[in-house]
Amino acid sequence: MKPAILTLLAAVLLCGCSGEGRILGDWYGKFVKENGETVPGANLTFEDHHHWRELYGNEDIEGRWQLSGNQIVMHIELFNNLLVPDAKKYLLSKANESKKPAEVVMIANSLDKPIDLTISADGKSLTRADPGQQGTAVYTRQPPPPAPIPPIHPNQTIHIKR
Repeated sequence: MKPAILTLLAAVLLCGCSGEGRILGDWYGKFVKENGETVPGANLTFEDHHHWRELYGNEDIEGRWQLSGNQIVMHIELFNNLLVPDAKKYLLSKANESKKPAEVVMIANSLDKPIDLTISADGKSLTRADPGQQGTAVYTRQPPPPAPIPPIHPNQTIHIKR
C-alpha cells in the first residue's frame, strides 16, 4: 500500500497540480488606471515548460518564467520576434518617429528588466503594478464579455442571405 501512495504523491508533484499547474493556461488582461477607469489589456499564456507569451495589439512578447510562492517572475526573451538587445536598439532608433517618444524609450529600457506578477490568495487573478502607465495590470481566467448586440427596432426588417 505504501508504494501506491508514494507513486500517487510523485505523480501529483510531477504534474505541478499543487504549484505551477495553477497558473498554466490563458489569462485575460485589463488595465486599471489609478482613477479606477479600466481599459482592455494584454492576453497572457503560461506554458508548462516555463515559457510565456503576451499579445497586446500588434506587440508579441515571449520569455521564460519562474514561480516562487505567490510570485511569478517573467523575463523577456523576444519582443516582436527580436532578441531583447536588438529590440531595444530598434525601439530607441524609432522613438522620435512615435507620437509618444518617452513611452517608447521607457518600453525599450524595460525590456531587460524582470516583470513581477502576484497571484491572488484565491488564485483567480494575477496583478502587476505598472508605474510607467500609472495603474495596475490585472489578469483573470475569464475572457472579456462579448460586445453587446444592438437591439432590433420592432419595425426593422432583417434580410438573411441563403
